[in-house]
Amino acid sequence: MRVLLSLLAVSLVLPTAAAQRHRFAQQGDLALVIGVSGLEDLALRPYEGGIGFRYRAADQTVIGAAVALNLQESDVAHRNESGDLLQEQNGDAERQAATFALWAEQHVGRRRRTVSPFVGAGVQVSVGTSEEQSFATYDCPAGECPGGVWTVGESEDLKVGAGLLIGAEIRLVRGVTLGGAYSIGAEYARYETTTTRDYGEDVVVATSERDNWRIGVGTTQLGLSVYF
Repeated sequence: MRVLLSLLAVSLVLPTAAAQRHRFAQQGDLALVIGVSGLEDLALRPYEGGIGFRYRAADQTVIGAAVALNLQESDVAHRNESGDLLQEQNGDAERQAATFALWAEQHVGRRRRTVSPFVGAGVQVSVGTSEEQSFATYDCPAGECPGGVWTVGESEDLKVGAGLLIGAEIRLVRGVTLGGAYSIGAEYARYETTTTRDYGEDVVVATSERDNWRIGVGTTQLGLSVYF
């Protein structure tokens, strides 16, 4: 709902009379798309906070593609107390992820206007890897504490989503538009995790796999398009 309310609010303050003197967009137009964050993250996110392109295959038909990269590094620090036993864990974590999206929009209604509603469909694929390393030490009054434990956790994830779109594109000024949509989509996700714990004299390796399905209705991110 926030997407449509945002689009409506923008449209009310635009100089609509001037905008309607020009064709909204036509075949062959190419636009740079930048994702605008701050909205809900749900099943189908064609922009994903990344950058992409929208191409007018026909006056009322748009084909879009986008890519987003996510690189994270952080320090890990945990402190747990259980009775007389104190555990301190320190280390670091890394994550790399990439998201690719393709979608199509069929715009409907008059071509000379400020707001151009559309229906469409899209697919999205995300892949990611994570690694966390940490070393745990113990302190206890009796002096008979467990030895230090070195832990390495590695995971891989794959997400594939597809859905239908109902939305609108609003002309801000000539050559610049703002668009967003409701999505009805489904997403499949697969996670694989391997955890290795080294106790000094013994090494324990645990693996797990998990598959998820999700179906829902949500909103895409807002996308700012700048036409060439």
